[in-house]
Amino acid sequence: MKYICQVLLIISLTFLISSCEGIGQSPKTVKKEIVELKFWGEGSREYFDKEIAEPIKAQFPNIKLTLLMKHNLKLAIDENVVPDIMLEPVYGQQSESVQLGLQLDLTNYIKVNALDTSHFEPGVLEDEPISSLPFTRTHYVLSYNKALFDSLGIDYPTDGMTWDETLKLAAKLKTAGKGKSSLYGLYLTQSDIPIIASQLSLTFVDPVTNEPTLMDKRWDQLFQLWKSADTAPYYRDNENSHVYYETLVSPTKEIAMSIVPAYWNANGITTSLVSLPVFTDNPRGGADAASTTLSISKQSKHKDQAFQVIQYLVSDEFQMQIANKGQFSSLNKTIIADSFGSKVPGITKEMINSLNYNDLAVRVKRSKFDHFQDYLIKAGAISHVIDTSIPYWEAFDHLKKGEDKQKVLRGLTISLKYSVDSIKDTAEEYRKKLD
Repeated sequence: MKYICQVLLIISLTFLISSCEGIGQSPKTVKKEIVELKFWGEGSREYFDKEIAEPIKAQFPNIKLTLLMKHNLKLAIDENVVPDIMLEPVYGQQSESVQLGLQLDLTNYIKVNALDTSHFEPGVLEDEPISSLPFTRTHYVLSYNKALFDSLGIDYPTDGMTWDETLKLAAKLKTAGKGKSSLYGLYLTQSDIPIIASQLSLTFVDPVTNEPTLMDKRWDQLFQLWKSADTAPYYRDNENSHVYYETLVSPTKEIAMSIVPAYWNANGITTSLVSLPVFTDNPRGGADAASTTLSISKQSKHKDQAFQVIQYLVSDEFQMQIANKGQFSSLNKTIIADSFGSKVPGITKEMINSLNYNDLAVRVKRSKFDHFQDYLIKAGAISHVIDTSIPYWEAFDHLKKGEDKQKVLRGLTISLKYSVDSIKDTAEEYRKKLD
C-alpha cells in the first residue's frame, strides 16, 4: 500500500511540474501546409509576379500562386491543367470561362465571408447568381496628336464633344493638311466597334435568343460613324483567306485622333487625351467600363483559399495600391478615387477630369456566346504591324463604299450567326470534357 502511494505521489508531482513548465510558454505553432493555386489570366509574367503573386504571398504565406501560361482556357483543359482562379477581360464580350461553364457560383462564399458587394462601382457587378467579381475597370478616351494639330494650326479637341463634332474637326484637319495622303483625321479600327457599341447599349448577340442583333436600328448610328471616319485599310491574302488590317502603330501614317484605353505605367503619360466623344442624344454617355473580372473554377480543389485570394484582390487595401499606379479600381470609394495616379509621373488634374468626364455605361447583359475576340482574331500585330480579321468584317468597308446596307447586313448577320454556332459547338465539346 505504501509503495502504491509513493508511485501515485511521483506521478502527481511529474504532472504538476510539467504543467508549471507550460505556463507562460507559447504553444507550438503548427506549420500550415502550402496550398498551390493555378492562376490563369491576361498580362505578362512580370506583371503577374510583381503585381499579384508577391502581394498574395505577403498576405497569405501558405498560398502559392502559379501562373498558367496558356493562350486560352481550352488549351488548359486539353492539357488537364484547369486553373483555380481566372482573371479575364470582359470589355465588349463575354468571358471564355462563362462559355465553357467553368465559373463557380460565388453567392454563398460572398455571404459566408461577409464581402460587401455594395462597395463596387454601380453597374460593374453582374446580377445574382454572382459567379465573378470585378477587378479593374477601363476608361476609353480620345487620344490626339498634339504636334500634328500644332503644325496645322487647328484647335485641340475638348471634353464633351459629340461624334459629329469630332468628325467635323477631323475634316478640318484633312483640309488643312491637303496633300498629305498619310493623314488620318479620326482613325477607327475594328477593335473600336464594341467600345462604340457599348455607348449605345448594344451587344452583337441577343442575350436571350442568341441571335445576331445587327438589324437593330440602333446600329445605324455606329454604321454612319464608321462610314464617315478614317478606317483601317486592308488587303486580302487569298492563300489563307484572311483579311489584314493595318494597325495604329504603322510609321507611315499620321494619326490625328483615335480611341485608346486610358492606361499607363511607371514611365508616365505618353499621349494627350480628352473624354471619349458621345452621341448627340446621350450627352456624357461613356463606354462600358467593365475591364477584368475574377472567378473561381468549379473544378478547383481549393475553393476556400481561392476565394480568400480574390476577396483580397478586390479589397480596399489592394485596390488602393493599383489605383495609385494608374489602374481604375472596381470599387466605389472616394478615398481610392482621389488617390488615382498618385504614383504616375506627369498625370494632371485636367487629365483625371477628362477621364471621369463621361458617365460610365451600365454593364449590359450578354449572351455567353457574345465573344468579340472570336469574331476578330488578332495576329502578327507586332512583327507585321497588321491585324488578322475574319473576312466578314469586310462588310463594314462595303458599307463605307456605299453598297446596299440591308444586303450587307443580311450577309454579315449570316456570318455572325455561323460564328456563334461554331462557338456554341466548341463550348459544348469542352463542357463534356469537364463532366
